[in-house]
Amino acid sequence: MAWPLATTSATMAMVLAIFCTTLPARADGIVLDADRTQIAFHLDSTLHEVEGTAHLSSGNVAFNPETGVMRGRVVVDARSLETGNGLRDRSMQKKVLESERYPTIAFLPETFEAGPTVDGVAPVVLRGELEIHGAKHPFEIRTRVALQGEEAHVEARFVIPHVAWGMRDMSNFLLHVDEQVTVEIDAVGRIVRHGEPAGERSSGSS
Repeated sequence: MAWPLATTSATMAMVLAIFCTTLPARADGIVLDADRTQIAFHLDSTLHEVEGTAHLSSGNVAFNPETGVMRGRVVVDARSLETGNGLRDRSMQKKVLESERYPTIAFLPETFEAGPTVDGVAPVVLRGELEIHGAKHPFEIRTRVALQGEEAHVEARFVIPHVAWGMRDMSNFLLHVDEQVTVEIDAVGRIVRHGEPAGERSSGSS
């Protein structure tokens, strides 16, 4: 049985971009560490809750702390989404994500807004577009960002309405599957200083 989990990876990408918001003025952006970034997703069904993971492919973002403008691209391989059940995962990849046709999920950040820092942690709102399943959708993510030396750590939890966005609803007369996916992100990124390459917005998939 397939599950609409693709949205989670895409989402992850957007979350990561958030790092930039609380960085010092001399910083220009963030390079995300795929090996240290964790993405988890889950959705409810009649029988039980389905849980899974996804993997970050790449993430580079640049920002302007004076204007609130952010640019870059954070990418997740849609084919990396898995729940630990081979039959379900194959069905998800083929029927829900259509990952052979749409192999990547990407977040393209546009603006950010940071709140006051308390005990080294600041709330940050990211706004931009989520590119998934062949379409782009305006998207907003509320996160918590902390600076730790030359690194930024971000945590986020958000919901993606995959069925409303045109992905297959796997419910039937015997089984009800939720029409939205909850995504949780725990990510780490390296702060990029002036003169180092950060990221730039791209309209195509990587």
